[in-house]
Amino acid sequence: CALAIRDSSQQKGIDYFNMSSELLIKNGRVIDPANGIDKKCDVLIVDEKIAAVGEKTQDSGLKTQDCKVIDAAGKLVTPGLIDIHVHFREPGDEEEETIASGSAAAVAAGFTSVVCMPNTNPPIENETDVEYVHRKARQARKTHVYTMGAITKRREGVELAEMGLMAEAGAVGFTDDGRGVQDPSVMLRALKYAIMFDVVMAQHCQDDSFAGKGVMNAGYYSTILGLPGADALAEEAMLWRDIQLVKKIRPGRIRYHAQHISTAGSVELIRAAKKDSLPITCEVTPHHLLLT
Repeated sequence: CALAIRDSSQQKGIDYFNMSSELLIKNGRVIDPANGIDKKCDVLIVDEKIAAVGEKTQDSGLKTQDCKVIDAAGKLVTPGLIDIHVHFREPGDEEEETIASGSAAAVAAGFTSVVCMPNTNPPIENETDVEYVHRKARQARKTHVYTMGAITKRREGVELAEMGLMAEAGAVGFTDDGRGVQDPSVMLRALKYAIMFDVVMAQHCQDDSFAGKGVMNAGYYSTILGLPGADALAEEAMLWRDIQLVKKIRPGRIRYHAQHISTAGSVELIRAAKKDSLPITCEVTPHHLLLT
């Protein structure tokens, strides 16, 4: 059973899943996209498995004398959430966060699966690195931890990393996250190579020739704050370039993902690409969504 019960105020000291063999979560707003559920109802859990979901689960063979009840009024009840972009700083910067501490934080927030980025120190760029992350995740025993591998060695954008061996070791995709692959010929080779493994190719869309030393999107707020801004073209130019590369190899089974987009122009490019039936997805971070 993997459920997340979330609201703005945490209930301290309650271990929901070790209270009884039977647990009834009542009055919450249940959101389950896979089964088309978005309504106020109850969830009955028996022996750590979801036994019933509906408005009258208390009548589904429930032994009321043994059952623990959680009143989830005003809360969301969802399947375990998935974060496809996390930065666990292991290996290399364990003083900031480890795979174990990051996994514990994820579970506390209702996330049962996460995907680690490879911009660690050293980067995750070979099968040994991938196996290290998976081994540490198994030892932590908190959440499902997946990892992406680097597209290029040392994330320098020059020479392709051992993508094939990393895919065999369980890498779910590739990205030089934190840096965009500047050379289009390198990115094209990587996209073609990735077709062999049916994995996601994710791009940190930033053309350094446009970005310069910008620390935020160029505009009104960068001006009044006196901070160097990065032109929107820094993101949109690389995204447009990569869309053309995906078009070139359309017959292949490539899956392209634009990471943490931050401009309206990027949204329009993604929308047009999807209208053209290209296998392209994107993500946005809360701070980019709300503050740009």
